[in-house]
Amino acid sequence: MNTLFVYNTKAGNTFKTSLLDEIKTHLPSKFQSDFIEIQKFDSFDTDNYECLVAVGGDGTVNTVAKRAFNEKKILAIIPRGSGDGLARFLGHTKQIPIDVNTILNGQKIQIDTADISGHFFINLAGAGFEAEVAHAFDKAGIRGILGYAKTIFRLYGEKIERKITLYLNNNRVELPFFSLSIANGNQWGNDFEIASKADIQDGRLEIAVMRKPKLHQIPNL
Repeated sequence: MNTLFVYNTKAGNTFKTSLLDEIKTHLPSKFQSDFIEIQKFDSFDTDNYECLVAVGGDGTVNTVAKRAFNEKKILAIIPRGSGDGLARFLGHTKQIPIDVNTILNGQKIQIDTADISGHFFINLAGAGFEAEVAHAFDKAGIRGILGYAKTIFRLYGEKIERKITLYLNNNRVELPFFSLSIANGNQWGNDFEIASKADIQDGRLEIAVMRKPKLHQIPNL
């Protein structure tokens, strides 16, 4: 199976170039594979590859997944991000031998993807506080869970609840919300679940609406 590994050197805070060498040491000598940085992925011809492997975090996974979906290719993940929400939901580890073995010998499954107004996503889409955090974190210089925590506490005091109108089963519902998740997977990352009943193979999306918690409640969420 000709495989393309798409890696993001800015993912998480643990990416090292030696990671790619470690991946290669666990691939059979006759295994057909190539490696490319995600910055070059958009213009790279993937016609000769059956499997696209995202080596990075949730952003990398979503980018690679969109192309795998459009081109009807297999998606695989070697998680190396700060949260790794989808990878954790699917039971991935951060142990290279195990993750490579999954690529070589694992069972293929079909999973749902989603689209909102032309925006593809595979794990979560959000509005309100979580979207603000994701946007700010993407621009921050600090990665990892520490970066998330600093971003959350910095933005918490600035953001207020809003109102949203949802149409569910032909019923109009108006709700106050601080953060809104449309979930295909079950978590933001780091095992922080937002939609515990999410099933990535049931053809449904979960909607999770969160009110603004008290400051002292945030660590217990």
